[in-house]
Amino acid sequence: MADQRKAELIAELDRARARASANSQALRTDVAVGPQLRRIFQRNRTAFLGGAALFGLLLSKIPPRTKKVKVKVKAWPWSRDQEQMKTAGKAGILFALLKLALDLGKPSMVAWVTSKISGAGAGARAGRKAGGLA
Repeated sequence: MADQRKAELIAELDRARARASANSQALRTDVAVGPQLRRIFQRNRTAFLGGAALFGLLLSKIPPRTKKVKVKVKAWPWSRDQEQMKTAGKAGILFALLKLALDLGKPSMVAWVTSKISGAGAGARAGRKAGGLA
């Protein structure tokens, strides 16, 4: 009798192990989200891409969060401070002319500075040789 009971328990244990392994295999396939998403995307590729394009379009139409600030600029003839505007205009023209003069004169200034530096270095070398410190 004890041997028969032992055999029954062993058989029941084997059936329970088989069910547990089948359930664990089913659980693995249910939890594997990556392969499922890949299969769904392959089956419904146009729907996914169309939805993504529509979502991108809707996302681009959302207004920005920052509020645009409009600054009113007074026109020159109707401005209260006409004298200041005239002075600013003259200063702008003066700076533009100064920049033009410096841009045109830059090559000659560079040549002059280079000759002064190379001339000073040559004179110092000649003085050392003449002094007998070699």
